[in-house]
Amino acid sequence: MSISDIKKINLKTIIIYIASTLFLIVANLVYSVFSHGLRSYFMILAFLYPLFGAFIYIIFYIRNIYSKWPYNFINAGISTLATGSFYHGIIEMANPGTKYQYIFYVLGGLLLLTGFIIYLILVIKKEKRNYE
Repeated sequence: MSISDIKKINLKTIIIYIASTLFLIVANLVYSVFSHGLRSYFMILAFLYPLFGAFIYIIFYIRNIYSKWPYNFINAGISTLATGSFYHGIIEMANPGTKYQYIFYVLGGLLLLTGFIIYLILVIKKEKRNYE
């Protein structure tokens, strides 16, 4: 895969994450209008997960990095965390008695961790090949 292809993929991902960030901000504002004054920090701060994803891919864009496995795991982890945070906010305002929303954070964190570990393994292998 050429460097220009890698840059295109990472730039497209950055744009999608920024759009997701804006969508979550607007969704929170719309939900807060109809929630009769109820607020949840989980819902308010849900936009931070895709924003974090955009920063990750800005770093990948600068370093010309792309690999399918870490890319997929990191995307899945960030999506799971953002969805879980928004869901947790809705549940917290509607029914604070449930504990099942924490599964999103565990799974999202594991997916992110897996993506970063695979990424580090690939970087170490690449560095080894460069020294040999």
